[in-house]
Amino acid sequence: MASAERIIVERGVGGLQLSQVAKRAQTAQGSLYQFFASRDEMLIALHERYAALLEAVAFQAETDFSALGAEAAPGDLVRLLLNPMAEFYLEHPAYQEIRRDATRGNPTKTREDLIDNLIVSVMGRMLTRLAPHLSSARRRLVSSVMLDTGDALLSRMALGEEGDNAILLIEAELMLEAYLIRVTEVPTD
Repeated sequence: MASAERIIVERGVGGLQLSQVAKRAQTAQGSLYQFFASRDEMLIALHERYAALLEAVAFQAETDFSALGAEAAPGDLVRLLLNPMAEFYLEHPAYQEIRRDATRGNPTKTREDLIDNLIVSVMGRMLTRLAPHLSSARRRLVSSVMLDTGDALLSRMALGEEGDNAILLIEAELMLEAYLIRVTEVPTD
């Protein structure tokens, strides 16, 4: 799996071939077929590993946010999700390639949609605590905007497009927190 990750980072999802993975892992290609019948199965298995990590991040953020009780603020929601997600993106740069490729219909698209929906649902529950006046449709919209915006910024970090990731993370926190403050303080529904 580590060899597959490196190949995806270097060549993209389209460059992932079992023969190249076997060569990189210094094993016979036939031995890979004991675990993966195809390249797509390997890609799905790698994505499942990422999905489990992302789900754990989302649920931990929700737990930590709940523990704050009445003291919870918009910035807490942002930091509790954004910081561990940033760590995840930096530790797993192949995920960004797989995520981007999922939009083109690769076999991980269905699972990627499930992860997005889970994160949006977790954020929606957190938003309910911050702004009970928001309708469920507005909470879902706000959560989706935050997910898409956070993903775009974290992708820049993971792909090394910015020289200083710490500064980019601060900018992302400021932007998302300002958005959430505005959304949670102004009844617009």
